[in-house]
Amino acid sequence: PVTLIKDIENQTVLKDNDAVFEIDIKINYPEIKLSWYKGTEKLERSDKFEISIDGDRHTLRVKDCQLKDQGNYRLVCGPHIASAKLTVIEPAWERHLQDVTLKEGQTCTMTCQFSVPNVKSEWFRNGRILKPQGRYKTEVEHKVHKLTIADVRAEDQGRYTCKHEDLETSAELRIEAEPIQFTKRIQNIVVSEHQSATFECEVSFDDAIVTWYKGPTELTESQKYNFRNDGRCHYMTIHNVTPDDEGVYSVIARLEPRGEARSTAELYLTTKEIKLEMKPPDIPDSRVPIPTMPIRAIPPEEIPPTAVPPIPLLLPLPEEKKPPAKRVE
Repeated sequence: PVTLIKDIENQTVLKDNDAVFEIDIKINYPEIKLSWYKGTEKLERSDKFEISIDGDRHTLRVKDCQLKDQGNYRLVCGPHIASAKLTVIEPAWERHLQDVTLKEGQTCTMTCQFSVPNVKSEWFRNGRILKPQGRYKTEVEHKVHKLTIADVRAEDQGRYTCKHEDLETSAELRIEAEPIQFTKRIQNIVVSEHQSATFECEVSFDDAIVTWYKGPTELTESQKYNFRNDGRCHYMTIHNVTPDDEGVYSVIARLEPRGEARSTAELYLTTKEIKLEMKPPDIPDSRVPIPTMPIRAIPPEEIPPTAVPPIPLLLPLPEEKKPPAKRVE
C-alpha cells in the first residue's frame, strides 16, 4: 500500500529555533492517510505545529522549540510506522576562551566550545569584527570554534570575542612586546652665541611619539624650537642660541605597548674669544739726546772756600808701606 523513499531522522535544534521532520513516502491508495504524533498525542495544524504535503514529501515543522518540546515524534501511514527524537539545546558556551600571553613572532590559537555543533560564529577584537584574512584564520570543527593568528605583533594585543547570536565569550591576548629604545642617543653640544644647535636621536621602532624637554618643561614648535623627523631619526633645532638656552635637554620616545625611553644631553655656550694685540706706545720708543757742554778743569784758586773739599781715596797697601794719603784733584 505504501512505498518508503526516505524515512524521518532525529533532529537537534537550539532553543527558540524551528525543528523540521520530513519523510518521503509514496501512498498507493488514496484512502490511506498519514498522521503525526508526539508520544501518543495526535498532532493537528496549529500555531505550534505546521503540517504540509508536497507530492510524496510530508513535513512536520515544530515552531519556536522549547525544552518542553523535546521527545519522540512518530508518523503512522498505513502499515508504516516511524519515529524520531527531537532534542532542544539551551545555547551556551561549554568551554570559554582563555587569556593568552605570547612573545612577538609566535602563533596564537584561541579556542572555545559551543553546545551545538557546526553553528556560525563571528570573531571580534576590541569590539571590531575580524575578517579571516592574512595572518588571521577562523574555523569550526564540530563544536569547537578556533581563531589562529600567525606571527603575532604588538598591535595584535587586545580583547578577543567569539559570538554566536546573543551569546559570546571573551579573553585577553597579551603580547610581551620588545621595549622601545634609542639606537642613537642625543649628545652634548657646544655652540657659539647666536648660532643654531641641533640635537639628533634615532629610535628602534616606527610611529614612536617623540617629545622634547628643557629641564622639566615640554618644548613646543616655535621660532625658537623646530622639530622634524626622517623615518626613525628625530631632530630638534634651537635657533639663535643665547646664554638662557644653556642647560639640560631630554627627549622621550613613547610607543604602546612598548613603553618609553629617555635620552638626556646638555647644551653649552662657548666663552667669548679675546684677541690680545700689541698696543703702540704713546711716545716714540727712542732715546732722548742729552745736551752736552764743554768740560774744563777748575783751578784750586777758583774753588770757593765753602765748597766741600775733595774726599781722599785710600787704597789698601801692605802694612809696612803706608804712604801718606795723596790729594786727588
